Amino acid sequence: MSTPLPRPNPFDVTNQFASHCAYINCLGLEDRHAAVTKSGNLTVLICARFLGYMLVEAPSDAGRDNIASEIIRCTNDEALQTLAELYKNHFIRCCESKHRFTCAFLCLPDTTFPLVLSTKGRTPVPTHHPSPPSFEANKEEYKVLLAVTPKSHSEAKKRVRLSNFPTFSN
Repeated sequence: MSTPLPRPNPFDVTNQFASHCAYINCLGLEDRHAAVTKSGNLTVLICARFLGYMLVEAPSDAGRDNIASEIIRCTNDEALQTLAELYKNHFIRCCESKHRFTCAFLCLPDTTFPLVLSTKGRTPVPTHHPSPPSFEANKEEYKVLLAVTPKSHSEAKKRVRLSNFPTFSN
């Protein structure tokens, strides 16, 4: 069983308002987990705690603000579960390997989310992969398409006007 979210809310309502509100959403989902219909692979309780601990354990204020804004945008319990599944599949799973693990665990004590890949043997020597023959044959043709990056915003706008691309003004 995973560890319950810390109470009271660890985020200050005046200085960390978004994190405070997002954490309230996680605590609410944790409290009513038995009454909520499961919508993904994770249990509702794990979803609530996973998102809550992502807020608590975020390595930076910017990361915490990002997660908080995504949690706040969730309009119902199903959306919170979908968000937790998304983070599980694209944040945690990116570190999985089919080999043996030297494991570290994130967010939820007593759950197994491997974060460090296998250290079975030495790191392989990088190999050089030549460009596909089709690219090599057309390399000179592609050079004509390259353009120097403009040095200023006004120069970039001028180039867009000269190229007859449609422009939009505020």
